[in-house]
Parts: sequence; structure tokens; C-alpha cells
Amino acid sequence: MHSGALWHLADRLRDQYRSFLETEFSFRHPILRRSFAEALRSLELVREPYLELSPRYHRSNPPRALFRELLGQDVFSGLLKALHGERPLYSHQEQALRRVWSGNNVVVATGTGSGKTEAFLLPILLSLYEEWRRGTLGPGVRALILYPMNALAFDQRARLAEIARVLKEEGSPFRFTFGQYTGQTPENERDKERAALDWEEVRAPHMIREDGRVVHGELIYRREMRDTPPHILITNYSMLEYLLIRPWDSPLFDGEAARHWRFLVVDEVHTYSGVRGQELALLLRRLKVRLRQAGNRNRLFCIGTSATLFTGQEAKQEAAQFAERLFGEPFSADDVILGQRADLSEVFPHDELGDLGEPVSRLKAVLRDGPQPLDTLAQEVFPEETDCERAKTRLLSLISRFGAQRGRDGQSLLSTLRLHIFVRGLEGAYVRYVPEIRVTLSDQSDQLGKCFELALCRFCGQHYLVGQVSGNRFVAANRDYSSVGYRIDYLLPLESGEGGLQPNVWLCAVCSTLSKSAQCSRGCKDGMIPVLFQEEAHDRDSGELKYCLVCNVAASDPVRELVYGGERVQAVIATTILDLLPRERQKLLAFADGRQDAAYFAVRLDEWASQLAFRRGIVQALKALTTTEAREGLSLRELHEDLLSLLPQLFEDAAHRTQREWRRELWKLLLQELRSSEENGSLESSAIAFWRLGWPRFRELPESILAKPLQLEHQRAVEVAELLVLSLIRSDSLAIEKLDPNVKLGSDLSINRRYVRIGSPDGDKAVVSWDGVVRGSPNRRVEYLVRYFRRQDPSLPVQEARAKAGEVLRSLWEWMRRRDEELPEQDRILIREPGKGFQLNPLWLRVVWPDGQHFYRCDCCGRPSALLGAGPCPRYGCPGTLQPTHLSGEESQFYRELYKSFSGEPRRFLVEEHTAQLTTQKAQEYQLRFSRGDLHVLSCSTTFELGVDLGDIDVVFMRNVPPEPFNYAQRAGRTGRRQQLGLVVTFCRRRPHDLYHFQLPERFLRGEGRTMVPRHWSRRVIQRHVNAVVFSRFFRACPERFRNVEALVGEHWAPQELGNQLGAFITAHQRDLLEEMRAVLRDCLDQDSAAVIDAETLLAGVTESDGVLDRAVAEVCEDYRLVRELEEQARNERRYKDADWARWRAETIAREDVLSFLSRKAVIPKYGFPVDVVELTVPDNSKGVELTRDLRFAISEYAPGQSVIANKWKWESGGVKILPARALPRRRFRYCEQHRSYIERDYSDEAELPPLPCGCKGHKGQYVQPIFGFFVPRASVEPARARPRHTLPLTFFVHVGESAPSSYEEYGAPAVIRVAAVERRPVVVLSQGARAQGFTMCLQCGTAGTAHSKQHLRRDGKQCDGEFERVMLGHSFLTDVVRVDFLIPSSESDLVALNHGLVAVLVAGLSRALEVPVAELGGVPVFTSGYPSVVLFDDVPAGGGLVARLQEKPILEQVLQYAYEQVDGRCGCGPEGSCYSCLRTFTNQAVHASLRRELVRTYLEQILQRLV
Repeated sequence: MHSGALWHLADRLRDQYRSFLETEFSFRHPILRRSFAEALRSLELVREPYLELSPRYHRSNPPRALFRELLGQDVFSGLLKALHGERPLYSHQEQALRRVWSGNNVVVATGTGSGKTEAFLLPILLSLYEEWRRGTLGPGVRALILYPMNALAFDQRARLAEIARVLKEEGSPFRFTFGQYTGQTPENERDKERAALDWEEVRAPHMIREDGRVVHGELIYRREMRDTPPHILITNYSMLEYLLIRPWDSPLFDGEAARHWRFLVVDEVHTYSGVRGQELALLLRRLKVRLRQAGNRNRLFCIGTSATLFTGQEAKQEAAQFAERLFGEPFSADDVILGQRADLSEVFPHDELGDLGEPVSRLKAVLRDGPQPLDTLAQEVFPEETDCERAKTRLLSLISRFGAQRGRDGQSLLSTLRLHIFVRGLEGAYVRYVPEIRVTLSDQSDQLGKCFELALCRFCGQHYLVGQVSGNRFVAANRDYSSVGYRIDYLLPLESGEGGLQPNVWLCAVCSTLSKSAQCSRGCKDGMIPVLFQEEAHDRDSGELKYCLVCNVAASDPVRELVYGGERVQAVIATTILDLLPRERQKLLAFADGRQDAAYFAVRLDEWASQLAFRRGIVQALKALTTTEAREGLSLRELHEDLLSLLPQLFEDAAHRTQREWRRELWKLLLQELRSSEENGSLESSAIAFWRLGWPRFRELPESILAKPLQLEHQRAVEVAELLVLSLIRSDSLAIEKLDPNVKLGSDLSINRRYVRIGSPDGDKAVVSWDGVVRGSPNRRVEYLVRYFRRQDPSLPVQEARAKAGEVLRSLWEWMRRRDEELPEQDRILIREPGKGFQLNPLWLRVVWPDGQHFYRCDCCGRPSALLGAGPCPRYGCPGTLQPTHLSGEESQFYRELYKSFSGEPRRFLVEEHTAQLTTQKAQEYQLRFSRGDLHVLSCSTTFELGVDLGDIDVVFMRNVPPEPFNYAQRAGRTGRRQQLGLVVTFCRRRPHDLYHFQLPERFLRGEGRTMVPRHWSRRVIQRHVNAVVFSRFFRACPERFRNVEALVGEHWAPQELGNQLGAFITAHQRDLLEEMRAVLRDCLDQDSAAVIDAETLLAGVTESDGVLDRAVAEVCEDYRLVRELEEQARNERRYKDADWARWRAETIAREDVLSFLSRKAVIPKYGFPVDVVELTVPDNSKGVELTRDLRFAISEYAPGQSVIANKWKWESGGVKILPARALPRRRFRYCEQHRSYIERDYSDEAELPPLPCGCKGHKGQYVQPIFGFFVPRASVEPARARPRHTLPLTFFVHVGESAPSSYEEYGAPAVIRVAAVERRPVVVLSQGARAQGFTMCLQCGTAGTAHSKQHLRRDGKQCDGEFERVMLGHSFLTDVVRVDFLIPSSESDLVALNHGLVAVLVAGLSRALEVPVAELGGVPVFTSGYPSVVLFDDVPAGGGLVARLQEKPILEQVLQYAYEQVDGRCGCGPEGSCYSCLRTFTNQAVHASLRRELVRTYLEQILQRLV
């Protein structure tokens, strides 16, 4: 990166960002425009950059000598070459190898990019080599490498494959095998679903087969690994659980193969925090005991690696304790290897630096304590400098001089520096009218007056007030599209008499009351605002206005809110950064937490990068023109030819396209620019270039045609004619086939080409009337002239004005037609298509610079124009007038500066997505292209967060603040790995977590946070592992019971059958089971807690009455019995459809996979991973996508009618999948959205639903659980353009009423808060569809329809005789819940708002206190009379013991304190309002109108005061 540009990047981003916002949101109202600019200048949009000094690690010697020392002889040259034997090791790599070789366990905790993988690979491979040398290296696992995610497992697989390839090429006699066993691993060569043949191609270069068996390289099939277990097994911990339980995977752990295991490696151990750490700790103990029972007597070496776990020498003992608790093996502080950091004074001796020595020493000393802001750092390095800016200038000069200097280790200082920049999103803009009118950037409502959210017309800049008309009040809008109360209203303020419009209602700026007169009905004396509210202008489904009430422009979303935290501004930031990088290093890795966020950003950034490069190319072509040429302009053909020279920069694969393909693609881009001339960001809207007509015959226009009727001088009449003809572009009446006879353009453009003619179109949609009125509205030409005539004579009736306009237009048409008849076809202005009409000849179009920098701009909509014409704005419906202007007198315009000021070579930045939505093959393709530099940007979710080395990346762009400090450190660690300064830019979105860390980034930058296996073992976690131990033995003894759920519980479906047989099995094997469990739990049963008494109690808990297994079996047997009874009853009553559903549902229950059932019911461990994963099946496998999702999210994201973006395609769900002779689970429910009361019954239970606890009538309905997934019809796939709008699911608890819990703790004197004991409860997630209307579906075939649908086709295209029903989609899961009752009474009118506000701040406070992602927690209000009450839950499958921490008083007090800090006013919003930094979340949009920060603050203040 150019260091000079880098240091000023924050300033450039700040300027670019502010200019972008002021351009995008340019207020027509001058006072508001100035106020908005002042508000932006006062808001810290970009923080001062932080500079970090990354550690340099000390290197030792090349490994050749070390290998000789450890092995007692030289290794083969082939192995030495494969292991880079001549490259010096880092000291920590050598230290790890020595300690393992001497019989110790180790933890390697060094920085990202420091070669931690070699720290465990070298001991493993040398051990295999030594065993081979002794002649004992047969099949069998020697090393297990556990990864937290499959992307890391694949990266390790590729590294081992490269080592195997080198050994094969070198002819080495030493051979080894490895295998990756994950959910994607094919069963055998016939496994098409997992692309078995593709894996064969991947392993061919490094694999050796002898006697039909792989003896070297990768084992790619599950069958291979069972028959001949690999030496190195790679998997994840969830799959390891399944391997230990599944009976047919026993060969990996039992018999002869079990005796060879020697290494247990856990990579990225910092990810195993909290309960997940407990889960893994118990899993590793079970594995070790299983191996010991099978005869393994080897010392198992345990190796853990982490880039962010512990820092500093003082943390070594803590790290050792963590590792000992995780692995269950001894670790000492000496076993923790933190890496020996090379001191800068060793690399850059003081005496070699000359005059730089002293400031460099100070720089090193300051940065040793962690990242520092540049201005603070400058003052510390140059304390004698009193001026901050001068000190910063000197610091940047120092780094620029010193940065490129190479040290004794061959690295520059820049290679150890990393710059961190934080940018914040714009949450919105508001206006308040009292005591004065001004724009604010948060809702600062107080008792003096209200703030109203603003929206702007993106064409004319007219401001609107956004909210919701609720009775006689104007309140915050309910933007929850799934809510019954979804509604967004727009009020047009008429304080300046806009457009002569008249108000029809008055809004009080003090209390937000709506009145029919200028007097507030509540008695407020000041601040009544005249407004216009037009219901017919609203599109209630989209929540948008159909058109602007002032400029009358009708377009998609013409009036929009001032919210900017989305993809457009992030795309601008990304391209700004890439522009500053040297051409050979233009690579950026963009992170987002959500896969849809990452997928859509790839689409938007790719679109923006294409437009940017193309428009810069046009500007470059125009800059090369002489003054005369610029005035006359370039024709489309000339511009096309000039742009052909830029093909390698403008197209992704220009070198692989034919000349015809190049030309066609360029024409498409040119025509898109031509058609989008009125859109913000186009060259014409930025006043850079204008589209004109170069037809010379216009100069011959007779006075009688336009000049006399319009009373204009000849030149202006000519301009009117040109404007009228240019309007045909907006009508898509362009003869584009004339542009290039060798290229067919018509079929490539997604436009409806039209023809123009005199008179009525007669209903032909392909015809446009030149002179007429269509469907009651005048066309562009008529409307333009009517505005002119009525300005000349305001008393002229509209119909007479239209008649005059028609006469003028017909006169002009006839004159053009007569002149065309005298000319050859290519010179005509209008091209005739027999039987259809005429089209504008595009050969006469010209793109020109503003003549002498003078042009015109509309005083209403702001549109620039090169032609004055008759004076009115040429934009359809705009009441404005063109006024002369000059570029030198205009304000800075973002797009104009972006296109014109660029001096380099225009380049198209290439962007792709990298998420879990892609197939393995497609993801690998993009990863390889990015590593080679063939892609500039990868937009990824968390796939590259851990461990994957992508080479020379200079920039990481985090598009949201990651959940935890280690996530930030890992993502930031992807950059600065290849002798280059690294840059990390983080965009902070409008949510509390992001905005908190924007204000206080130090915690993330310093990696503050702890990773620890909890000291108190969870009884529930232990019991799940005990259950797994028992079932593992049971299934090995009785494999027939593993076939499916019916085989598990027994064909008679009697709940006691499994319990009896399992109990008998436990009794028969009790001694062995107790011995195994005591070995597994030897360090978990020595505590005083009554919850973990002894192994006997835990073993009895497997089959105990009302235990988790007993309840799970009883529930599934009851479900099966009920549907069988319903089948019989329905058949007897001749309700055959109900009978068929019941039969299919019974089959579904019976055939469920056993592991899925046991995991779903939390009988065995789940590790926080979803087990209820479903697929959105796509019809086109060539697009390289695999769409799967946890069912909790799929019911909203994959719901019928919803769209998903993946690999730049949009896939629209057409319904739910229903398998033959299978049926979906179905339940009836009733709920209250306001109080969140909820009850449900199984569909087969036909009893009436009881009343809700809150007493409300609520909403009734039924939901199905789409357990088989969803499907996309063949015709529902198209290129992605707009972000899909997803409905928000509602979360409920079953049977949570107002009665107090039976077991709880109270705090305070007197008690002010009550925390119930943690319970295991079902959580129901309900997807209601748009406006809570549900989904119309056929439950026989799964196809979705509309309310009026009758006949329909199945997925296979055949007719279905099923009927449509209205249902919702739902899913339930068991988790830990804690109820919190607040005992200070509240007024009933405030209770709903207080409840929802407390949920928001308590979830955020608990997330912060426990240092866990907020996504792992959830909460809902609970109805009680007079007192607020909430229920918090672990939003992870089976629970994670998180909310249970609320029962610890210190944690509870900390959570309440954090909650209070969130509403103490530092967010900037007013006391009577709320914002996304305090109370608002995307899940509580339905109640935004009622949320008041001061209400929650004062209540929490009372709680905290009395609690103390």
C-alpha cells in the first residue's frame, strides 16, 4: 500500500463519506440542508485511526539439523523438501517440536500468521516417519486434528495434500495417509449427492494406490476410512460425537486400529469458551477412555493452538489451567508456548538508525502496551511538539522514512504495523420544530418537543415526515413487515408553501397530535405544522410512496429515509480503499456475520464497481477530446470504440471473450447509462456529461413550428425540439439495432422496446403516442408543453393547454417526417418499423461536456440540463424551472468528484461471495482465484475467520463489529502477513453492540476477553455425555436399534419398551459403564454441588422417570399414537385427506434418523450446532450453490415467496418439501403479539384452545414445521439485484403465565427483583408471513399459492388435487430459560413499553457481561399485572448455561449496571425517544413507537438504588 496515502485514509474516508451523505441526501429546503451539513460535521463519522505494532517472532535454524538431532539420522531429501527443511523455523515451532518429542503436552498461543500449524504437523509427521523407519507404520489413526469449522479442515487437507504430492514426485519411500471426515465426506464412489467423483480428481495428483488400497495420500470415502483408517484424521467436534456413537464407525476406535493413536490436536482452542468448552472437554475424555478400553497404551500427546487465547508471560499459568481442564491431561506453565518476540532493537539497532533512533525507540515503547490512536501516539513520540497536527505530520514522516527500511531479519517496519479505522453508520435523520427548526441525527424528543424522522425525495430533495398515523397521533412507524400493525406513513410539511399545495391536517410539533385546524387539541400553544397526507399516494405493501407529491416523479422508492449503514456506502468505502492500493496489491477481504449480508454485498459492490469503472472510462475518453470536439461531443459509436481499448479493465474475463462478445457487452453498458441519465450517480445527473442530439436539420426548423407558437427565439425553439425528441429515450423508443449491425442487441437488454407514432396506441403496449394522452395522463412531451403554456397563461384550462400541445407536437412530427423523407435511412432522425411505428435513430446521439462549464439546474428537483428549452424542468411532472449555473459556483458533488478527479487507469474490481451457501467446489474456485490475485474482493461470512492463510492481503473490511474480541483479532489477522502494512476498517452498524465499540474500540483492539472452561460443571451437560456413553455401547451391542426412530423405541410404540431394554442393558453392563464414566468424569465429580454427586446417580439418570430420555420417548410415542388414532377416526368419518395426512405424518415420525432425534431432544450433546438443518432445493446445480439453514431461521428466510441471494443469483422459494407418504408436524396455537402470551396444542388434539393468560382475544391459527425443507421452482431464478425483504419471526414460550415461579431468589431489601431457577422449556419460533397473514399452501404437495389459487401443479409439473390452506410456519426447540420479575410496580399504561425496553437492555447487558454474542441470547416480555417481567433464554440448541448465570448475584448486578449504562443518555437520543444504541432492535420494530429511554432509565435507577 502507498504509505503516504494510507496515513491519510481516515481523513479521506471521512471526507468521502460526508460528501456522499450530503450528495445522497441533498435537502431542497435551504435551512434543513445547512442544518444537516452542520449535524454531519458535528458527528464523529470516522474515528481517529489506531496504530498497532504486530509482534515479530524470533527465528531459529532450518529444521534439517533439528530433525537429525531428534531422529538420530538425516531424513530423506524428499521429506525435507516437502517440509521446507532449508527454511528457518520460528523459535516457537522448534520449541513446540522439542517439548512434544520430550513427552510433554503443549499449547501454542502465538499471533495470526506465525506458523502454528507447523507446530503440530512437524511432531506428527516426524513420529509417522520414525514409525515407518521401524517398519510398524500400518493402517490406523495416529493423530486426530479437530477444527471448529469445515473451512479450516479443508485448508489443512490442502496442506497435507501438498506435502503428499511432493513426497510422491520425489519418489520418497516414506508414505502416509490422511482423511477428512465431515458431513461432506462421500460414503463411497457412488455417492453423487456429495460429489464423490469430484473428490477423485482432487486427490489424483498426490495419491498412490497399491493392491486396490490407498497407501499414500488422501482417503476420501467414509468406507475407505473404516476399512483402512488413515494415519491423520481431520474432523470437527460435532462429527466426532457422531463417530463415537454410530456403530458402523467403530473401526476407527476399536480393535487393532485403536492401539496406534498418539496425538490429539485441537486447533483454535479459544473458540471453545463457556459451555462449549465443557462439551468438548467431556468429548475428549470420552474419546480417550474409549481408546484405552480398546487397548491403546500409548501416551496421548495433547496439542492446542490459538492466535488470541492468552497474551503476556503472566498468562501462561492461566493458559495451562485452561488446557488441563479442556484436555483432562497435565499441563504446566512451561508447556505454554507464547512465542519469542524479536525486539525491534535487535532488528533495527539504535546506532544504525542515526537521527531516527530516539523517536523510533519511543514509538516502540508506546506501542508495546497495545494499539494507540495516531494523535495520542504522535504526542508520545514527539512530546516537545505542542501542536497536535504538526506532531502527527512528524510521526507520519518518521514512519514513511523508516517504514521501508529493512531490518536484520529482512523485514521492514511496515510489515509489523497494522492500522485500525472505525466508521459508523448513519442511524437516520430527524427534524424538530421547537424551539427552532433543525436537523438532528438521533431522536432527541423531550418534553419541549418531538423529533420526527425524515425522508427525502431522491429526485427533488423534498423532505417528508415518516411515522405512523395512529388515531389522532403521529408516532414512530411499525416497520416489522410480519406484524399485523405494519404501516409507514409519509406527511409532507408545507411550512414553505411547497408547489402551491394545500394542507389537509396540522401536526403539533410539541406532542405529535394531528388536528384538522391550526389549534392543537391538547392545548399546546406553539409549533403547529401544516402538512399534507395523501392516502392514495401510499403503497401499503412496500411501505413506500408511489410518487413524490412535489416533483411528481413516480419511481421505485422515490422517497426514502436517511438511514445509511447499508451496502451502498460500504461499497463506496471499499472502492475508496482499493483505489489507494498499488495495482498489484488491490485485494480486500470483506467480513460480515450473516451469509445473506455477505451474499448481497457481493452483488451491490460488483454492480457499483462496474458502474464506477465504466463511468471513469467515459470521462477518460471525453478528457482526450479537443475543445471543439468536446463541444460537438462523441457519438455512441465513437465512444464505443474508445472504450474498447479499456476492455481488460472493464470486463472480468476480457481475454477469454470473442470480439463480438466484447462489443455486445460494451453496448449494454452504454445503453444502461443512457437510460439511467436521470438516476442519482449517473454522469448526466452529476453534470459531468450530457446527452444531446447532433441532427443538423434542427437548425433549419421553421419559425412556425415552435418559435411562434411558444413565443421563443429560434435557438431556444431548437432546444425545445431537441428536448422533445430526447424524451423518446425514457420511453425506450430507440432503434438500437442501428448501433452495430454485427451485434444483436435487442434480446440482451431487459427492456420493453417501444415504438412511437401519432395518435392513440389503441391498447398496444409496445406503442407510445407522440402527441396524445395515455390512460388519462399526458405523456412526457404533452406534459412539458402544458406546463409551459399554463405558466404563460395561468388561466388557460388544462384541456385547452393539452390541445395546444398536441397541435405543436403534430406540427413538429410532420416537419421531421418530411425532412427524413429527403434523407437516406442512416441520416434520418426517426427510423420506421413497418406496421409498428418509429424509433429514435441512436446514431445522432452525442455525449458532450458542459459547454464552457455553463449549464442549467432545476430549482425544484435539482436536475442539471445542457438545454434551457422553454424553461420548465424537462423531468416529467416537476414544477421547477431551469436556472443558469456554473460548475465553479456549485457545491462539491460526490459523484462528480469521484469520476472526474480519478487520474489512474479505470479498473473494474472483481467481486465474489464466499459463504456456506456455495458448494465446496465453487468456494474453492473463488478462494484460489483470490489467492492468485484474479479476484479483488471476497465477500465472506465467517468462512475465513479462523486460520486460513490467503496470502498477501493488505486490507480487511469488517462490515459490522464482530461478536467478540477474538473474532476481531482473527479477522484482522488475515491482513499484514506478507511484509506489508495491514489495514483493518470496521463499519459500525446501527445497533447497540456496534455503536458501543465505535465509542470504545480499545477492548476489541487489545483483545480483552477471557476464554475459559467453566469451573462448575453443568449437570445437564454431564448427563448428555453420560447418555451418549450409554447409547454408544448400546448401539454397538444392538445395531438394529440404530436404523430409525421406530427401531429405537420399538414397533409397538410403547414408551416403556426402550426404557426397559435400555435399563436391562445398563444393569447387565453396569460395572463396565460405571468404570467408563468414572474414568471420563474423574475430575468432574469431586465438587460439593449436589447436582453432580456420583456416577451411579448419573447412570440412573439415563432412564429415570421424567428424565430427558423418558420425556423424549414418551412424546414421540404419544405423537405417533395420536396421529394413528386421527388416521383411523378420519377414515371412519370419510375425511380422507386428513386420514392421508395422519398416515404420512406417522411414517415421518417413524423414519426419523436416530441421531437427529436424540440431538433434537437434547438427549445427547449438540455443541451449539443446529441439528434441525433443512435445505432450500434449487433447480439449477450449475450455479454452484447449496442452500441450507437451521430450521429456526429457515422458516422466515426460506418461507414461500421469500427470496435468497447466493452467488449473485436470486432464488425464490415456491413452497415446502413434502416427501411421499410423509407429513409435516402440525400444531394449533393462540397468541397475543403485545403481551407475548402463547398457548398451543397438537393438531390431532381437537379440543378447544384455552384462553390466553393476559385475557386478550389474540390471534388463532395453525402452523406446520417444514422439516423436509423448501424448494425453488424452475422459473424462480434470476440475477440478484435488490435485497430481499424478510419477515421477522416471533418468539414465544409455551405455558408461561403470570403466576410466580415455584423456585427463585429475591434480591434487595425489601426485594426489588426476583430471579427464577433455570428451567428447560420449549421455545416456539413462528413465521407469520407478510402482515401476519400466514402462507397459502397445499399441505399435500407443499406448493404455495395465493388466496385465490385453486388448481395448481406439483413440483414435478403434474396436476395436484390437494387444496390450499392458510398456515404459518413454526419450529420449537428446548433450551434454558430464566424468568426475571421486577417487584417495583409500574403503571399499566407504561407496562408494555417498559417490558419491551427491559428485554432489549437486559439481553445486551448479559451479552456484554458474559462476553458472548448477543445472537446467542434471547428474551421476551411476560404478561403480569402491574409489574414488569421478562423471560431470558439461551438462543442456542439445548441451551448453553448462559442465562443461568443470572442466578449469580455479581453477574446480575453487572448486567443491570450495563443495562442502565445503555440508557443513561450517552447514545445521544432524547429522553422521550429511543434509538438503536439504547432500546431499539430489529426484532422489536413493532413497538418502536412506544419505547422511551427515560422510562427505562428511571426504572432501572430505582432497581439499582434499592438493590444496593
